[in-house]
Amino acid sequence: MCKTTDIIDTRLWQKLSARIYKDSVYKGFWDEDHPLNHCFMLVVCELCEAIEADRKGRYAKKIVAIDQLYDYAFPIVYETHIKGSVEEELADTAMRLLDIIARMGWVIDDIVRPSCVSFSHYGSFPLLCYSITEDLVCREFGDRYAVLWAFYKVLAIAYRYDIDLLEHIEMKMKYNKQRPQHHGKRY
Repeated sequence: MCKTTDIIDTRLWQKLSARIYKDSVYKGFWDEDHPLNHCFMLVVCELCEAIEADRKGRYAKKIVAIDQLYDYAFPIVYETHIKGSVEEELADTAMRLLDIIARMGWVIDDIVRPSCVSFSHYGSFPLLCYSITEDLVCREFGDRYAVLWAFYKVLAIAYRYDIDLLEHIEMKMKYNKQRPQHHGKRY
């Protein structure tokens, strides 16, 4: 896995976006065509879960060689050490945004570096998450850039907090493969 980085590898993220979308289709999340506002609200829900995890001080515990666990052991270890953590919820947020990007056929630009995303007037973790919500609600430059900037900001938060977002997305995708349609939810 790659470590937190200040460079956006657009090809890597674009491929990951396609994989996430394919998995979402397989799990039935796109059986019904929801408006973008529906999708945006689900992103906001993930951000709220990340804030709640931060409030509780719930951060993932590093598991050495978690990717080498037997298939039956992985979900147990994941649920014990990662589920409900800030890292997992930021991964969920990024996955929802990447899912939207692939669904809409949008291309991820390499116009920004995570360290260059300004959070000068957003000091606390909740305010950082709010800035993402603000992008999705305001959409000053259209839907595509609202989603892309929200994604860039998730990358920037991960960079700021030294979270290996790619590693957490990969683990969550592995965990999700064993879950039922819609992950046991209505939508």
